[in-house]
Amino acid sequence: MIEENKEKDSALKVCGDFLFALSISYGVTIVGIFLLAFLLLVFQLSVNTVQWLLIILYTVASFWGGCILGGRKKQKAGLQGMSLGAVYYGIFLMISFLQKSQQQWKEGVIGILFLTILAAGLGGITQSFRRN
Repeated sequence: MIEENKEKDSALKVCGDFLFALSISYGVTIVGIFLLAFLLLVFQLSVNTVQWLLIILYTVASFWGGCILGGRKKQKAGLQGMSLGAVYYGIFLMISFLQKSQQQWKEGVIGILFLTILAAGLGGITQSFRRN
């Protein structure tokens, strides 16, 4: 019975750590989007520039979430960071489909997904090396 409670507490901790890191990623994204909107107003950036800045923002936010998750994990921080990056971008895709946006699928969707997974995985690996 005690071992079952320990396993249950461990599973809850893993989910809690994952959700905390995911919320940090989205917090960084929200702050970055507000900053990007301000830069768009002040400097009147082109659409292409804004798209590239959004890709960089998504990558940095998923890296940051991977760092947070990797700092809290003792094992498989890179793998869990990669899953964080996939979930992070998957939620963006679901929201865009739910909004029924007119934007067509572009070739860059898979590339951005790869970047967010890679960035979050590298963030987790970076923190796991830092602990050792």
